[in-house]
Amino acid sequence: MMSEIAVIQSYHGSPMGDEYHATISGYSSKPETGPSVVKRFGLPGFTDYPREIQLNPGLYALELYCFKSLTKPTFRPTLEISVKAGYAYTVKCDATGGNAAVFVSQETRML
Repeated sequence: MMSEIAVIQSYHGSPMGDEYHATISGYSSKPETGPSVVKRFGLPGFTDYPREIQLNPGLYALELYCFKSLTKPTFRPTLEISVKAGYAYTVKCDATGGNAAVFVSQETRML
C-alpha cells in the first residue's frame, strides 16, 4: 500500500538544458537496531539507475550520481535523509564552484 512506504524520485532536467540531473546509484539504511541494508543500482561507468525507489520509513544514506553532460564534471554525493510513510520526495543536484549540492523537496502525502 502506498501509504505504508516512502517514494524517492530523482530530478531529470531537459536533455539539452543547463541543469544537473540526479540519479539514485544506491542507498544504505541506518536503523536504530539491527543490521544495515545496502543496495546498489546500475553498472560502473553507466547511468542505468532508477528514477524512483520505494523505501520503508526510516533513515537512509542516499547515494546519488549527478551529471550535466558528457563534458561537464560529475559528482557522487551522499545525502542522509529521513523518510516518512506516505510521502514522496524529489532529490535534485546542483554544482557551482566545483562543489555539489543536493536539494530535497517533500511532496504532498500519497493516498
